[in-house]
Amino acid sequence: MMRHKAEHLLPELVKARQAEEVTQATDLLAMVTARDERAMALLDKAEASGDLRAAGSLLRVSLVSLELLAKLRGEIDERAVVNLVLAPQWVSFRATLLQALWAYPEARQAAAAALASVEGDQHVALN
Repeated sequence: MMRHKAEHLLPELVKARQAEEVTQATDLLAMVTARDERAMALLDKAEASGDLRAAGSLLRVSLVSLELLAKLRGEIDERAVVNLVLAPQWVSFRATLLQALWAYPEARQAAAAALASVEGDQHVALN
């Protein structure tokens, strides 16, 4: 009986946590949007009064808000992109593997084809 309750509660807890995260993200997005709107309104006032120093400062604030909004909306992806095919370790490994298979032409051909499909390059040199 206890195991059944635990199995039923776990998915419910996961759903509750996801709902909470969505709510927090929505709240954060609303807060950033409101602050950006306020900064833009102040920027308009500063420009209208000729206060260029304040206008420049408010413009920077607005740019920071804009960047944060873009990140929250998923329009900016800051995850590192690593091209393993160009990494020296991969190039060395690939060459070592194909060299080790030199005495086994069929295996070498199959390995080269598999590497080509992983690398997205159908022209793998076999020598």
